Amino acid sequence: RVTAFSGPATATSDVTVGATRPTRVSLVLLDPRIDLSEGRSTARFKATVTDANGNFVVGVPVRFSVVDSPSVDTIHGTDTTTDNNGDAFSAVQTRRTTPGTIRVRGEVFAGTAISGELTISVVE
Repeated sequence: RVTAFSGPATATSDVTVGATRPTRVSLVLLDPRIDLSEGRSTARFKATVTDANGNFVVGVPVRFSVVDSPSVDTIHGTDTTTDNNGDAFSAVQTRRTTPGTIRVRGEVFAGTAISGELTISVVE
């Protein structure tokens, strides 16, 4: 409870300090695929972090990693922090020359570790 005053005026308000605990991380593709025939080698994606009530959680570190083939697929921005919308952005670049898939994991380490995954198609 905080009480503020200025001259004869006084106001009291309840204030909550601190962030809510993240309970879910959802990964979404921003680029639907990597199309080698178009000369593309990267795809962008984001992780959205929410609490138990579905509210965005701000300022949470998210670590991105390639699950299956880190020798040919590289994350740009492995460690990022969520913005005011609970979003953390990153991209993956591949050195593949043939079609396949890339699995990406986003992990939040805040109390209990939570994670989500997505699959990116590589086509030609």
